[in-house]
Amino acid sequence: MREENLEKKKYYMYILIIGAIWNIIISLLIFLGSFFANPGLNELGLVYYQMFSMVVLLFGIGYYLVGRDLENNHAVISLGVIGKILVFIFMLTYYILGVVDAMSLVIGIIDFIFAILFIEFLVNFKKIQK
Repeated sequence: MREENLEKKKYYMYILIIGAIWNIIISLLIFLGSFFANPGLNELGLVYYQMFSMVVLLFGIGYYLVGRDLENNHAVISLGVIGKILVFIFMLTYYILGVVDAMSLVIGIIDFIFAILFIEFLVNFKKIQK
């Protein structure tokens, strides 16, 4: 394998592992925030917050696993791209409507950047395998 392809594989590995760390941190913030950010949240709302945080965590674990084995499980990344674009759309929409603050929008923008990087991985990884 050519040196530039090895470098590109390393780049993709880092992108996916950084994406995993991002998701894990966000999942922990959502989980903790379910207790502290919304003291008036009823028990059902708390359950949904915490379940969502676990989905974010599971995707983070998926990104890590793909980052460690770039040849397999690309469907996880495809689903992640869809999810990250949806997070961006929701955050942007709710920011415009005045429901969420600027920090929530920043989180959505960072997710959108990861979506673009993940798309780059999905489009280009097969090319560097040849």
